[in-house]
Amino acid sequence: MIVPKAMKGREMKTAVSRLFLGSLLFFVSSGCTPKPDPNKDYQMFLDGSVFLWESAPGVGYLYGGEGSFVPKPASVRVILPNLGRNQNPLPGLEIMFDLDSFAKGNQVTFSGGSDGLIVDFSPSYRPMGRNGLLAGYSSQNLKSTVTLRLDEVNARNRGKLKGKIIYARLWGYFYNCETGELTDPPKPFKLEIWNWPFEVLLEQKYYGDQ
Repeated sequence: MIVPKAMKGREMKTAVSRLFLGSLLFFVSSGCTPKPDPNKDYQMFLDGSVFLWESAPGVGYLYGGEGSFVPKPASVRVILPNLGRNQNPLPGLEIMFDLDSFAKGNQVTFSGGSDGLIVDFSPSYRPMGRNGLLAGYSSQNLKSTVTLRLDEVNARNRGKLKGKIIYARLWGYFYNCETGELTDPPKPFKLEIWNWPFEVLLEQKYYGDQ
């Protein structure tokens, strides 16, 4: 910075301080908003900020098919549990979909509230809302959207299921553990998921099984 000869002492310090502050504000406003990397897997953003989460090994359940009242495999449930030492860990990331939804292709986009696909997320720390309500995120909100791709489907007991959440925008809700009631938060919050792969072996289940 060029300082005029007449600028001395306090005036010079003030000019330098203003220059530093302006540079800092420019840096904060232009470079601190994280953006997803289209070539990177396992990305989550909570209200625009990076959210770090790691799952335990996933499990998968296949409903319908041989030995059931439904003649062919009808739906799949994938659970990626929260990483922890609990014997019964919280679900973490849960994906449920009908196989018929992928009859015309291996990648489908679902709008919020769709019966063909549900994606829920329950963080391990379970943030508390007002009156002790638990917070979670779900595609069942009408403003949500999910794009899911299936890379390998072997719809039988011990068959492999492999796929990826290309993108999901899940809106937050509060859950009352005593009544089971779901309510919208006073201020909306959302979770975005980018490029989240999953691979599980399917276990045959029957409707009514837990």
